[in-house]
Amino acid sequence: MPSTEYRPPRPFSRIYVEDAARDHPETARVLRRFSRSRTVPISHYKDIFNRPRQEWRAQKESPALILAARHGEFLYDASAYTPTFGHKRFHYNALALNCVYDCAYCYLQGMFPSAHIVLFVNIEDYFAATEAALAEGPLYLALSYDTDLPALEHIIPYTRRWIEFTRTRPGLTVEIRTKSASFNRFADITPTDNAVLAWTLSPASVAARYEAKTPPPAQRLRAAAKALEAGWRVRLCIDPVLRVPGWENAYTALVDEIAEALDAGKLEDVSLGVFRINRDYLKHMKRRAAPTDVLYHPYEKRSALATYTAEEHKSMTSLLRSCFARHIPADRIHIV
Repeated sequence: MPSTEYRPPRPFSRIYVEDAARDHPETARVLRRFSRSRTVPISHYKDIFNRPRQEWRAQKESPALILAARHGEFLYDASAYTPTFGHKRFHYNALALNCVYDCAYCYLQGMFPSAHIVLFVNIEDYFAATEAALAEGPLYLALSYDTDLPALEHIIPYTRRWIEFTRTRPGLTVEIRTKSASFNRFADITPTDNAVLAWTLSPASVAARYEAKTPPPAQRLRAAAKALEAGWRVRLCIDPVLRVPGWENAYTALVDEIAEALDAGKLEDVSLGVFRINRDYLKHMKRRAAPTDVLYHPYEKRSALATYTAEEHKSMTSLLRSCFARHIPADRIHIV
């Protein structure tokens, strides 16, 4: 007898196409890539993405893809919870909304009402907005902010295109942060000092429990090592650090693994940050996300933020700082 077990549709089996994105060349390329998917025309991406009473968890198991065109603002000021690494003009853009990974602690679960992934196809408008901003002075731009851009590279090669754009723009530096292990997708590109490739790492035990669908940290670390060896500026982000049972040994071992896998002295820097989240996002996450101890820890509430106590923050970051200080100059260790 055939199996009666329910199997969710494959990811991106349905692709919504906004009217404003319908005739864009990027849309045509994506639809060719997913020729078996059902295409649904829509007036505006928010008609699907922002509609009320969505089943977030069910969508995450089989997300749709929404192709849209961004209008209005293209560059945003960084969140107060984000490290700026000393740059006066630190901005981010949103080339995509949502992520293919499913991390239990991810703020996107509380920020967006939908788990579907939005891709904005009008990349030329992002480039134009960046050019205009550069006319006012040097700019640091985080590209992989409300998404994981390299993890979407097989769908739309935005990492590659931004690196090539950045290469010829003096004064522009881009950071591309990821949990992917897909460095080989753009390993053929000549490194440029205008781009920082940043990998987020966690201990293997933490990733296995809280970072569903992500490559194992060892694979991410190998990708970072390849990038460093190839001559790229590489940043490692141990963020968020989670205060789970045995966290001291787990994160100390992670630093040792990093030191064994690559020449830490050649890293651009290391960014350390404990779990922190907007309090309203945390409320939404408790309704939408799979229940885990990360969501129900007795965090201290400070203004709009939920995070560990000041004492916990100090003990966690101090331990990691001292571990990394054996391998990298202290001025290249940033605490959030």
